[in-house]
Amino acid sequence: MIYLMKMCKLVVPIFVIFIGLLPFSAAEDETPMTTEMKIAGKALKKLRVTAPDDWTELAKLAKEAHEAFLRSMSYEADIIKYIKDEDKKKIALADSRRMMGLCYAVLCELEIAYLKKDKELVSVAYKKYKDLKSEGHELYTNE
Repeated sequence: MIYLMKMCKLVVPIFVIFIGLLPFSAAEDETPMTTEMKIAGKALKKLRVTAPDDWTELAKLAKEAHEAFLRSMSYEADIIKYIKDEDKKKIALADSRRMMGLCYAVLCELEIAYLKKDKELVSVAYKKYKDLKSEGHELYTNE
């Protein structure tokens, strides 16, 4: 029993320190593009829980998302660095930025729809965004 207590005194602090360091090691692997996409993702998730008649807040969240997309366009999707053929790599990079630009434009449309308080425009813009997001993730993420 004494042996078990001594082991717990040794193992538990090591375990607590290890668990405490996990967020730091995960953050080191995060790219600037990933950081911006997380900002956009959080803003877009907040759209779902914000009151549907709080048009000002909804427009603000759409703006946060498209601003993050704009910042992320200056970075390269992580998966592109693994493409060996230089011509294919250039095409993939251009296409990735094209898709980011399209998402940016659609999120601007979403902000405008919220500012106009037009539920139909919101629905159309959000569907466009979801379709683009699916296509982009299929091509340019490891998910």
